[in-house]
Amino acid sequence: MSKPAILNKIFWTAGTAGALFVCFLLCRHIFYELHGNKDWAFAMFIIGLTAIFISAFFGAKKVMVCTAAGYVVSFITGIVFNFEYDFIVDGVLQDIRYTAWQI
Repeated sequence: MSKPAILNKIFWTAGTAGALFVCFLLCRHIFYELHGNKDWAFAMFIIGLTAIFISAFFGAKKVMVCTAAGYVVSFITGIVFNFEYDFIVDGVLQDIRYTAWQI
């Protein structure tokens, strides 16, 4: 393998892993405040990082980008489609930590 090809793989791996890490830092804090659990965000970060490194080995740039983008999109989807977020049932305000993590 040529030197430019190796540098290209390193560039894509570092870029997508860095983007995943930034998303992890942002989402971890948000979901810790919402439901008090940082473990799920960390577990998904490790799985995403593993997927990026395996994809880098095979040169699958689209998979690396989709993994990093899908990480934050999944958390945003969980917030947007959480129908019981700040919802009143029988006059009682539902806890905002109730179902945001389920998606």
